[in-house]
Amino acid sequence: MNPVYYLIAATVATVFCSPPLPAKAPFWVTGNSLLEHCDGSTKPDCLAYIIGVADGLQAVEQFPAITFDKRAKLICPPTGVTLGQMHDVVLTSLRLRPNGRHFPANLLAAAALTDAFRCPQVRKK
Repeated sequence: MNPVYYLIAATVATVFCSPPLPAKAPFWVTGNSLLEHCDGSTKPDCLAYIIGVADGLQAVEQFPAITFDKRAKLICPPTGVTLGQMHDVVLTSLRLRPNGRHFPANLLAAAALTDAFRCPQVRKK
């Protein structure tokens, strides 16, 4: 028998006999997995994840087409706020609200940071 037929047969067998791949979540990290991984320590990757969310929230103000207002800000951390504080804010929020921890961690972290570091209201004249 021609070796090409063996190759085709092996490929067909592999494709049709392999178990199905598990369905992927529509997001990479949930609040549950972030809390499980980060709770009780300040691992560099946890800090990096949280600062990435904070930076993203602050970067939005640079894109007026997104915010519809050149001065719109989503978070306003006061001068002197540390990354450790932001880490604590996010993890505390995850611990206090277990009913929503199955949602994407980036959304939960953004909600915690915007709640903790609200921007002052600007009065329109």
